[in-house]
Amino acid sequence: MIVVCDPVIKGISHEKINSGFIYGLRLAYPDEKILFYADEFHITEIKNIFISYNVVIDNIDYFPIRIYNQYSVSGMIGYSRLFIKIFNNMLSDNVDKIFFLCFDSVLFYIIKQLKRLGKYKNIKCTSVLHGSFEQIRFTQYTEIPILQPAPAKSINQNVSQKIRSVNYMELPSKILKVLKSRINKWINVFIITKYQLMFLKIFHVPKILMYRHSNHFKYIALSPHILNNARNYLNIEFLNIYAITMPMIFIRQNVNIHNQYIKFAIFGYGDSYSLSQISGKLSEKKIGNQYEIRIIGMDARGTNDNPNIWCVSPGRVLNRSEMEKFVDDIDIFLILYKKDRYQLGCSASILEAISYIKPILHFDNDCINYFNKPDSPIGFQCESLEAYVDKMVELINNYPEYLTCLELFRKNIITLRNKVAINNNLDQLRESFSFVD
Repeated sequence: MIVVCDPVIKGISHEKINSGFIYGLRLAYPDEKILFYADEFHITEIKNIFISYNVVIDNIDYFPIRIYNQYSVSGMIGYSRLFIKIFNNMLSDNVDKIFFLCFDSVLFYIIKQLKRLGKYKNIKCTSVLHGSFEQIRFTQYTEIPILQPAPAKSINQNVSQKIRSVNYMELPSKILKVLKSRINKWINVFIITKYQLMFLKIFHVPKILMYRHSNHFKYIALSPHILNNARNYLNIEFLNIYAITMPMIFIRQNVNIHNQYIKFAIFGYGDSYSLSQISGKLSEKKIGNQYEIRIIGMDARGTNDNPNIWCVSPGRVLNRSEMEKFVDDIDIFLILYKKDRYQLGCSASILEAISYIKPILHFDNDCINYFNKPDSPIGFQCESLEAYVDKMVELINNYPEYLTCLELFRKNIITLRNKVAINNNLDQLRESFSFVD
């Protein structure tokens, strides 16, 4: 029996990755029953992935669980009760290992404390390392960088527009709405954020990884480049950290693109600040041909002045099937993460590009560079914002001349897909989930 749990994610997030791991575990352990504990709505998204991709995961039971705020005392109590319940169920079924689809330092502190009880001392855990693993780069929790949002329009412009459009009969309700928004923002910034930072200080990731570590704990980094960089900070062999490229269920995609002009896309969260900078610089360039930048997501901040940028769902989160409706005719995925991002994590953006067989345009970045190798390129790397914009202009103005190059990139991506596919990496998956007392 294989017990799998995601105690953190709610709803639409990580659904492609988590479904990939469940698919991999089914292939690695074809005769074992799978028990999957997760948020109810996240379970629905996982099931939708399997249905959409015609993947049958048999002999699996789904168990909805409540997701708490782990950065609170009440949340820690809630998670303690949850893990006790799951561990008791495991012991009743004679199961002694569990696969966590994410790592959180607060939750692993709770797990390590529970293992001090004789009843649970033989419970073994494998956990997938996501973004929080980046904390090992910083000796102080306050050094952890925050992604900068896109710049808003000038205050004067916003005010003048609102004055002209206001309905004075609705003014009292609008004032109350603004006040409520400001109060909630104040609570979030000055109370909740400071409270969470206190927890991050106490449960700093490097400290929790080392705390009561034993061979009962194994971890999965989502790209080999992470291990290379992590060696500068930790003894990864001692901590039992393995590398398995972020798993996604790959299906055959359209590789025959027939556009009259080039179409770029941001798929998912993206980076609104960088895109707003690119948008501004593109408006200063001499561009002779039409082009499109399609935001297949919800965040279009800072791009309203560029008529060539189109957000398919401004302000509203799309589910996976909705997003995939806008992918087919895209020539190039834009990946906007700079050098300091994803040194110890893997961006889903690059695996999305590989999954949909889309060439990429990206900055110099350890994560993306690992997949876009000089001997089998899958896109273009740029060293600066200016070079990035210049390459876009070159692609826009000379689109027909680049069609052969883009076709080569797509062929290389198909080869890369076969290499990183989870069904071709089952030995590593089994090793990361095998324990010796």
